[in-house]
Amino acid sequence: MLENIGALLTYLIAVKDDKTGHIEVKGINSLQCLLKDFPRHIEALKKETGEAKSEDILEIYCILGTNQQIEVFIRQIRKIQYQVFNHILSDSDFDYKAYILHKLVEKKQKYNLFAQAAWLITYHTFCLEHLYSLQQFRLIGQDGKLEVYCLGMGLEYEDSRLLWMQSAAEIWIEREAPRISGRQVIINSFWLGDLKGRRIIGALPQNDGDGYFLLVEGGKKIRLNVGSTAYMNEQIGYKDINLFSINDINIILSNPVYSFGLLFQPYEIFEDWQKIFQYAIAVLDVKWTIKTLQEVYEAFLDFMGKQICECIEAPPMLTKEIFFDVYLKRIVDMREYLCCKEETVLSNDWLRMIGNRFIYLSNIYTLL
Repeated sequence: MLENIGALLTYLIAVKDDKTGHIEVKGINSLQCLLKDFPRHIEALKKETGEAKSEDILEIYCILGTNQQIEVFIRQIRKIQYQVFNHILSDSDFDYKAYILHKLVEKKQKYNLFAQAAWLITYHTFCLEHLYSLQQFRLIGQDGKLEVYCLGMGLEYEDSRLLWMQSAAEIWIEREAPRISGRQVIINSFWLGDLKGRRIIGALPQNDGDGYFLLVEGGKKIRLNVGSTAYMNEQIGYKDINLFSINDINIILSNPVYSFGLLFQPYEIFEDWQKIFQYAIAVLDVKWTIKTLQEVYEAFLDFMGKQICECIEAPPMLTKEIFFDVYLKRIVDMREYLCCKEETVLSNDWLRMIGNRFIYLSNIYTLL
């Protein structure tokens, strides 16, 4: 089972200007790329700093999650750091770089985001051109639920750049507005990346509140009066136009609350993961039956309830047989589309979403 996949790891690199007080912040995160690709992206970001002096370059790792998750990660990284130090102190011939690199790619680590993150930070601390001193600070999200645990890469034990590091992290937090949605940490750039290339169709009044929302291609809604949460993959439906849309019908056929009695919240995040799950099992070279499909789908629901969404039990209205009959038909139709035998199964909206959710797809393949 994947562990703590709802948390978020972010690497920030910032260049500070002592004269103007200006800080330019860039970064990558675990919703954007796989952890195994972090070293390559970090190297690329460092090259973008140009001729900046090393003392003006700030590097910070941020772990975002609940307080309980942060405490788990702190114990994890302390354990690993002590382990490496003890090996070095007890054996003068110990090849710590080879040891860390081996741990970084060890297969069993890929199921635990915090273990991966801890070894990645340890690699950065020990294996590059400087031996870094980890300088820690913690920030609390506006809702009080999210905690941001930051580890700055200091060059000295008492590094005066700590305040600059805090400022860089705060700049990124203000820009990205991280929050916990269900059990998953979400940031602005992740959601808003889904809107690239979509046309604005019009503006409509909100029936469930004040103000208006923009309707964009694919039936997506962008609320105009809610600040950082203006877009969260909401789709237009009955409550907006007093008519059943295709999306409303699809929800009835695919939402497990109707057949399994499990209501996942927020549904927008569940729907994203479920679409990726459907795609993943469709492209696998497996002849699915109701029995085999039910086994992997129930494992998927278990994963979603523990790691991604809040889950509430409710009385089911449909049988599981009806649910899986529809599900199997969708898999067959999707395979025909991917083999160029069908033209109308996957919309451009779905294909765009699959491209934007590469990290989801990678995690689901690990789950399968």
